[in-house]
Amino acid sequence: MTDHPRDLRFTFSCDGRVQEVFRSLVRDPMLARDPFGAPLGPPDRLAIRDLTGFENMEAFYAEWDRHQRPMPDMAWQGHKLGLEAPFSSWSAFLSAATSHVKLGNTHFPASTALIADRFANVDHDYAATNRLDKGWPPADDPSSTSFSGGHYLHGFACAFKGSAGHRRLAHRRWLEHGPWRLIRNQALDLSIVQFHELEAPVELAVVQAAPGHARLGATWESAFLPPNRRPSELEPSLYDAATCTSIVVVPPGRPVSARMMCEAAAVKANQPYPDVVVEQVAFVFLDEQEARQHLHDLWLRGLEVRAMGSMGETRLDVDYDAEPPPKPDWVKREQDRDGLG
Repeated sequence: MTDHPRDLRFTFSCDGRVQEVFRSLVRDPMLARDPFGAPLGPPDRLAIRDLTGFENMEAFYAEWDRHQRPMPDMAWQGHKLGLEAPFSSWSAFLSAATSHVKLGNTHFPASTALIADRFANVDHDYAATNRLDKGWPPADDPSSTSFSGGHYLHGFACAFKGSAGHRRLAHRRWLEHGPWRLIRNQALDLSIVQFHELEAPVELAVVQAAPGHARLGATWESAFLPPNRRPSELEPSLYDAATCTSIVVVPPGRPVSARMMCEAAAVKANQPYPDVVVEQVAFVFLDEQEARQHLHDLWLRGLEVRAMGSMGETRLDVDYDAEPPPKPDWVKREQDRDGLG
């Protein structure tokens, strides 16, 4: 662990099981210590909207059940009073929203192993941590991205768990081809993405993390697919019911944008058409050279690539493969430092 406290916060997306995850975290170690390592007592604030002072946790859950969903700002906070500066405003918190749970401790010794352990042991589909230190660009800076949907701005790491979590990616191969450190737990089907060195100064951490944040934020250049993403630019031409494939014919001279690729992948993940199941989206290029120019980017997102030639239609993605690019230098330094996978 580091020898100084960090502002460590998680958002765990766990739609359909928020209360179960919330209940499992009430006694989490992150909520049970003050900045000096001393144990804390029970939470001193239970809140639902403007209501505070619940007698105990069961009364809190009863109100939750009465509404049949977590209300905005539903949380418990342990706020340790009477501490000397710089810990006078220290707090630990756990909060719930419709589709996610937040866990945080504003003064907590962080380590990559501890963060990986939380990702491993908390039930979620996808999750992310915040920025551990002050000094990052503001939210409106172009480099600031997130998973959206209530998540913090991307900071140190994020994770995808199980088939439901990895479905938020256009394709799993995107993880192998990113400018980040990838830590895999095969037994849990857990993929952890670390964006920067744990102990890098903020200025360096921002530089190290920026390329990865851009490729895993809720942007059109990313392969992350928010649950609410729907097609607007994508224009399917045909539907093959036998293979559940949506076909996009690409005439000569028409570029396929990153947004179109993202929307095509989102169609598979989010199934936006009420009466049609789409298991694949195939881009059929009438110009083979243009098909090959787009092949890598479409393959990286798990989309089908076909070309029309003098001999008819040819699949180009089946035999295509690409080696992942070299990892940034800091990745090996982190592996040597903590020994994680």
